[in-house]
Amino acid sequence: MRKLAAILWLVLPLSGAAAAERPSIGQFLNMRSTGSPRLSPDGSRYAFLWSVTGTAQIWVMGVGNGFPEQLTSFDDRVTFVEWAPAGDRIFFGRDTGGNEKTQLFVMRSDGSGVQALTENPKAVHQFGSVSRDGRWLAYGANDRDERIFDVHVLNVETRESRRVVAQDAPFFPAEFSPDGRSLLLRREDHSRNNDLYVVDLASSRLTHLTPHEGDALFDAAEWLPDSRSLYVVTDRGRERASLALLRIGPGPPALEFMDTGPREVEGVAVSSDGRYLAYVVNEEGYSRTTVIDRRTRKPLRLPKAENVTAARFSADGKKVILATGSGRELAERFLFDPATGRLAQIGFASYAGVPKESLVEPRLVRYRSFDGVEIPAWLYVPAGAKQDGTLPMVVHYHGGPESQWRPYLSPTVQFLVSRGYAVLQPNIRGSTGYGKAWLDADNGRSRLVSIRDAAASAEWARTSGWADPRKLAAFGGSYGGYMTLCMAAFYPDYWAAAVDDVGMSNLVSFLKNTGAYRVRFRMGEYGDPEADAEFLQSVSPLNFADRIRAPLMIVQGANDPRTPKSEAEQLVEAVKKKGGVVEYHLFPDEGHGIRKVGNRARYLEAMVQFLDRHVKGPAPAASR
Repeated sequence: MRKLAAILWLVLPLSGAAAAERPSIGQFLNMRSTGSPRLSPDGSRYAFLWSVTGTAQIWVMGVGNGFPEQLTSFDDRVTFVEWAPAGDRIFFGRDTGGNEKTQLFVMRSDGSGVQALTENPKAVHQFGSVSRDGRWLAYGANDRDERIFDVHVLNVETRESRRVVAQDAPFFPAEFSPDGRSLLLRREDHSRNNDLYVVDLASSRLTHLTPHEGDALFDAAEWLPDSRSLYVVTDRGRERASLALLRIGPGPPALEFMDTGPREVEGVAVSSDGRYLAYVVNEEGYSRTTVIDRRTRKPLRLPKAENVTAARFSADGKKVILATGSGRELAERFLFDPATGRLAQIGFASYAGVPKESLVEPRLVRYRSFDGVEIPAWLYVPAGAKQDGTLPMVVHYHGGPESQWRPYLSPTVQFLVSRGYAVLQPNIRGSTGYGKAWLDADNGRSRLVSIRDAAASAEWARTSGWADPRKLAAFGGSYGGYMTLCMAAFYPDYWAAAVDDVGMSNLVSFLKNTGAYRVRFRMGEYGDPEADAEFLQSVSPLNFADRIRAPLMIVQGANDPRTPKSEAEQLVEAVKKKGGVVEYHLFPDEGHGIRKVGNRARYLEAMVQFLDRHVKGPAPAASR
């Protein structure tokens, strides 16, 4: 396999005899399963993304047999893979150095004949879908105005592209209708409000499908074969996202909600013939999938019912791909036949020599915040550890903030646990999965709610009986990095150290300098950098750098379009000016997050050395 020899060092012990007693950083980073599986039109093969060579590349494997074959071998990651519903083509995207300015490509299914479909390196290209006959590809691009995405359709044969929607708001393509005459679109207002439209491809006439008052999200949609109705996931008029059938004419579009229980629905899929419907609900962070035979209106019995995290039908509608996973088990991929009830494994997972029995399953805990509200959190504790108040603990804040910690295997977390750290992952207010009120509780001038929720997680850690109160570290990426910096600046007495990965240090400068196409979307979450400047400055860690006492480690990708490196560098300068301790790690070939395996190994090695030095402290002298 190409490039494999170049990264063998990652799975070898990093140092001496001590490393031989426990898995190395490289082994944890080489724990992986196949990602983004896509079945070929005839169902005999599947394509997937795999980062075994250091970056995510496209591989193909036969269903139930054969050996994986690598199709791409770029220095930079492949961002998506999609098999054409008809014909011998695979579509994919690739950016440069993590800059997220994805270009679109097509190749034959054996990896030959790679051709660029877009060639504007200054624009971001968002893949939408491929028509069912394989002739047309829909994508969004900000080539006309970097602040706004227009919708294009491209003839795969002639390479001619046509702009079908150009408005004063960003539109993104979703799915071609089964008859190929129209295209479902998503208009993004801000992070808590969007709408669905359909455009007639012959006339470019737009039809608004989801008029509503107030904020509402329409997160997922799947056409039915009649091209006049579709299933959508929405929280319109509801506390939790639910599944509904949207009928398009005659007359105004109408929503008919289904009874899917009290949990948030997070995904939907429909077979191409319309017979089977699959939807996924979020139960306390676990995903549960239901497959319904729409002819009998009865759910099917799934051989693997627990922790089924995703569902996707094959092009012919006869099979559905399911994925399972847990806190100590990597995702496994299975092919389920609804007609026979048979289940066959197609994906695979590699633990790179890390003993599965050494991995730990998280436990769900709850703590009270400043106003008495209970905050859910996942706690990872090293095997055999006692609740005697002696553990060093890392409080790990997620990004987003529209995101959620889930009880599924994280190599980074398991690596920290293997080095003797407990890890606490709180889902503070602003997280997804708990309803609209929870998600909206931190918006705009309510940012202090989430900051105080984050501080309460440290207060719980200090009194939980697990952690040594003197040995707490804050850690997070992106918005989690911002929250980490807030902890260090606003609650300096709690922390022995803090690790910020591509976090924002000042919300005003962040909103002014982030990618132009993201400003409108993020203002709905944070506020207006001019009208709300005074408040935003009051919750920006940069302005309180003199209060930071814990040693800081700051990690940044030089090409990050979301959190520019200026956010990191202005804080590094401010902390140093005040005489603080700060380590700055800049990766020149990365963007928003450190993704390349070699870079990530160096990052995590530096991180654990930093934590050992400042949190665990020097080892006690040996007794004589």
